[in-house]
Amino acid sequence: WLGQHAEALENDARLAVSACEYPPKGIRGCGPRRAVRYGMEDVAAFLRDGSQSCWKIIQIEHVDCVKNLDEIARVPGIDCWMIGPTDLSGSVGCLGREEAPEVQSLLDEIAEKAARHRVVLGAFTGDDAAALSRWKGRGVRLFTLGGDTGYLMSAARRSLQQARRT
Repeated sequence: WLGQHAEALENDARLAVSACEYPPKGIRGCGPRRAVRYGMEDVAAFLRDGSQSCWKIIQIEHVDCVKNLDEIARVPGIDCWMIGPTDLSGSVGCLGREEAPEVQSLLDEIAEKAARHRVVLGAFTGDDAAALSRWKGRGVRLFTLGGDTGYLMSAARRSLQQARRT
C-alpha cells in the first residue's frame, strides 16, 4: 500500500477480493482439501458456495490507505477493514506511538468511514481491558487479541519455569 494513489489502491482491493473467489468470479486457486475436511464435506458445494463463507478483510496500515478509504469502499466484496495500528503509526512518523495525536486522528477517520460505509471494523488490539474498551468505543467489532508466536512463547516460558522448579 505504500505511497500509492487512489486508483492503484482501489485496484489492489479489487485484486484482493478476486484472490478470495473461485473462477469465473475470481482468480483463487483450487485446493480445498482442508476446507472440505479432507473429503468429509461436498467439494462441489464448497466450490459453488465457499467464497461466501470466506471473509475478505483488507488491512489499513498506511496513511495513504486511510485517505483513499472512500474509493476502496466502492469495491464490492470487502467484508472488513482491519487496522494495523503500529504500521499505521509508522506511516506518519510515529512508529509505535499509537497515542500520538496524528495517529488518533487517523483512527477516528477510519472509524467514521467504516460506520458511514457500513463496513465491519477490526483491529490488532492486544488484550489490555482499557485498550479494548477504547477500540470498542471506536466501533471495532473484530479483535485480534494476540498472535501465534506470542502464545507459543508464553507456553514455552511456562514450561521452562515449571522445569526449573523441579
